[in-house]
Amino acid sequence: MNVRMPFLTALLLVPLAASYAAEIHVQDFGAAGNGTADDAAALEKAVAALVAAPKPAVLRFEAARTYRIASGAGYAIRLQGQDRIRIEGAGAILLLGADRRGVALHGCRDVAVHGLRMDYDPLPFAEALVIGVDPASRCVMARIDDGFAMPPPGGPTNTGGEQAYFAMLWNPGPHALRSNHYWVADLTPMPNETRLVRVVTADSFHDWNVIQPGTTRMTVPVRGIAHRPGAGAVMELVGNRDIVIEDVEVWSAPWFACVVQRNEGSVTLRRVQVRPRPGSALITSSWRDGLHVKGNRARLLFEDCVLEGMNDDAFNIATHLSQVVGVEGRQLRVRQNFPLGYVGWRVGDTLAGYATNTGTLLERARVLAVEEQPDSNPDHAPQVTLTLDRAVPRLAVGDQVWAVEAANPDTTLRRCTIRNSCRFQSRVTLEDCDVTALLWFYGETIEGPLPSGSVVRRCRLRLGRGNPEIAVACSGRLNGLPTPAARNGMPPLIDLRFEENEIDGRFDLRHAQNVRLVNNRFAPDRGQLTIGDCREVLLQGNRLGEQTMPAARIQIEDQATRDSVQQQ
Repeated sequence: MNVRMPFLTALLLVPLAASYAAEIHVQDFGAAGNGTADDAAALEKAVAALVAAPKPAVLRFEAARTYRIASGAGYAIRLQGQDRIRIEGAGAILLLGADRRGVALHGCRDVAVHGLRMDYDPLPFAEALVIGVDPASRCVMARIDDGFAMPPPGGPTNTGGEQAYFAMLWNPGPHALRSNHYWVADLTPMPNETRLVRVVTADSFHDWNVIQPGTTRMTVPVRGIAHRPGAGAVMELVGNRDIVIEDVEVWSAPWFACVVQRNEGSVTLRRVQVRPRPGSALITSSWRDGLHVKGNRARLLFEDCVLEGMNDDAFNIATHLSQVVGVEGRQLRVRQNFPLGYVGWRVGDTLAGYATNTGTLLERARVLAVEEQPDSNPDHAPQVTLTLDRAVPRLAVGDQVWAVEAANPDTTLRRCTIRNSCRFQSRVTLEDCDVTALLWFYGETIEGPLPSGSVVRRCRLRLGRGNPEIAVACSGRLNGLPTPAARNGMPPLIDLRFEENEIDGRFDLRHAQNVRLVNNRFAPDRGQLTIGDCREVLLQGNRLGEQTMPAARIQIEDQATRDSVQQQ
């Protein structure tokens, strides 16, 4: 085994954080790093040596080299149950083949990944200019840009768990490109044309009015590569404790760029960038979410990150809700609504709930016992019997419940640059972020719960991806369930703070209580505040440009809300 063992004297001359019992260098295992040779086998051997080496240990790449990982399948670097490891990329690129993914950490502790770049060859997409549209035939004609391989003909392959097979339409917006999903049913080359394709959409697409031939651009999925979740996200961080990801970039992703799920302790992503490859003039970076954050108990910090070019959300921060299927006093039976990515219950958890018949929050209780009963149907999550410290008044079959501790309860985004819409369904704090996209604070019956306790301060919030008019939307309801009525009880979205932000676009606030909008500055031409079904709303020091926010730009939708709004 090619393992370099530092001398003891060397260990005494460097800080403890940089001292390693073993250093593994990928070139020692035959990795060429020239961007041409297939380094998959060499990297596999290096990772095996890393796992076997005494700890703490570091895996080192040569600076700024490109390692082609073409053959095989799965993750180029996969660590399971490992402790005290650092991966030092030094700016190296992992150039991944269609069936490969980048880095997976599962059940690890005290692991850091630094300085890696990840890209694909072949790319999972091709970019094009729309040159014609035929709504009657449900298709567009598009010219594939030079430099891209012609995408294979056909529609979804229905392999690898393929999901939501779509192209993207891109049009100019006030601050950045706006986009629309275009569900692909079939793609065929145009006869006697070398770069033209005909892209047929599914019946669910109706936004023909957004397509302007000669202006609208299109990102087309490459059949057999894009939208294949079976191989996982490019980075997968699941079930770990205390991990750090720094100076890591994903330039193209066939599915999610990064999944952060069921971690504990602390998880820090610092200077992580999901964006089109610098200098490439590409539009797309990831077919689905940039950072898909689900069911963590860890303290989460996203600092100085850049997210742009996703065809879905930049951030999706949530947990999975469970539906109550039986109640007997202090015992209740629940089943997670979405079977994948199961978020388990624990003794000591705080159970919170949403009453579906009134749209209000239920009283909380402590979990004293947990019993799981796996279902014989793999498409079903296990049924779980929870014993609580007390009966919950008004809790009924059909209500939605969750564990507060497993809903990303301590999450901060600091100095992040975000160019795609964000779904915040857990409590978050945004500080000094630059956002050109819809910020959406809400819940739904699959991914919830509700982001009560969220704070947004000193951020720049502008129209972009997600909605042509709304910059910020807050909705205290679970989608698909009855709209809450504040007169029936407490609105379910609680304790929101928006302070010292610059807002270009409409701000919609509904079904919320104890909200503070203080010293925010709205853009003169598009600034508007809409408030409905809310209680205890404080408006203080908000401006439209340099003037005090005029009453004409504040729309209050009901008298009960109007009576509870305090303006200073």
